[in-house]
Amino acid sequence: MPSAIRLLALMGRENNPLYVRSFDRDTDSDTDPDRFNSAKADLRYHFLAHIALDVFAARLPSKSADSDFGLLFVQDGIAIYGWMTNTGVKIVLGFSSGEVIGSEIRSIFRAIHFAYISLVCNAFYSVDERRPITSRKFDLSVCRIVEAWNGSAPAPAPPRMSTSTVGSARAAPAGENVTMTYGQSRSGTPVA
Repeated sequence: MPSAIRLLALMGRENNPLYVRSFDRDTDSDTDPDRFNSAKADLRYHFLAHIALDVFAARLPSKSADSDFGLLFVQDGIAIYGWMTNTGVKIVLGFSSGEVIGSEIRSIFRAIHFAYISLVCNAFYSVDERRPITSRKFDLSVCRIVEAWNGSAPAPAPPRMSTSTVGSARAAPAGENVTMTYGQSRSGTPVA
């Protein structure tokens, strides 16, 4: 079984953190009674993301943009992998110790890159590469990608619609089939 993702970071062209998130089950809880340990763990992941920048800089002359940098290093039981986009944004993934297959990890990098492209291309989001990403939609997209990889939660199903008469609808509970009925017009013919 592949390793679980414990860290995801996007670092900007100027090596500034755009997005750093921990996916440890122990430290990602809002109800954690020992918040100090959670803050220490998050700080640890920031340090790992910044250490990855040094490895990116060392390998950059031999790599091209939009390429997989592979395994960057292993620190404290976390294997750090890297990918650099064609615009110079670096994606850093930290996995718990275990085996990660190259072609599988590339699909995660591409999915995260696509989520980032969707954010940057959004006309309603103001892009500032000097500031961290604050988009809730981007955060949810990243969480879905990581949860799908980690197998911690199934992808949410879109709500089903059920109508009893034309013009009224309600979300159907999971497992319930969608049923449609037609209303009657004043002339007695069905209205779709």
